Amino acid sequence: AKPDSARAYADLGTALVQTGEQDQAIAAYQQALKLAPDNATANFNLGVLLAQSGQLDAAAAHLEKALAATPDDSEAHLQLARVYRALGKPDLAASHYRATAMSDSHNAAAWLEGIDLLIKGGQYAKAQAIGEQALKALPSDGRIVHAMARLLAANPDSSLRDGPRAVTLAEQVYQAQANADHAETLAMAHAQAGQCDEAAKWQQQALDKAITEGRQQDLPRMQRVLGHYRQHEPCAAPGLDTAQQQQDQTAR
Repeated sequence: AKPDSARAYADLGTALVQTGEQDQAIAAYQQALKLAPDNATANFNLGVLLAQSGQLDAAAAHLEKALAATPDDSEAHLQLARVYRALGKPDLAASHYRATAMSDSHNAAAWLEGIDLLIKGGQYAKAQAIGEQALKALPSDGRIVHAMARLLAANPDSSLRDGPRAVTLAEQVYQAQANADHAETLAMAHAQAGQCDEAAKWQQQALDKAITEGRQQDLPRMQRVLGHYRQHEPCAAPGLDTAQQQQDQTAR
């Protein structure tokens, strides 16, 4: 009825996404953009689809166009941050994570992924500073509280650690959800606070819960950590792969 309608093609693309026809959806969005190159919706949705199919450079170009039309679109900033991170451009990724948090301070994913990016880049002080901002913005979000507890308990930069505060935060998340991850964080926090017996007790609790949760692949590592807590004084474990553990918790 109206073959020159960019909006119709954009809506068709969205419908095709919902029916699982990704290739056809991409074609529909591309047609929409032939008719209206600056259409923010078509650029955003096409960018997301291209990112999912591994066409990262093209995805970034379309997401940038979407942001040119709607600069405060927090979801576009977040998607672009993920694309730039996958492209190995951490500075650009960090800027878009920051933009996401500035326009939507309740977006926990943006905070957590931004913190993880900084940890991977060895920017431990900055990661902790961003964690403090995230905690202030989302003081009741268990993922944020947990991430901050782990940073305070086992930041690779030991000068940034704070065992007693880590214990307080770790207790908060464990009381909300008593699982193996939260018990292990509580053990790490007690270890950093110099409470080795408590650290061993909570690591044993974490180990028991991991068995119940069917996490057989984690048991050897957790056993080694338990032995460390039982045999060392002080028992804080700087050798722990904190960055990887932080990544694991963010993913969970």
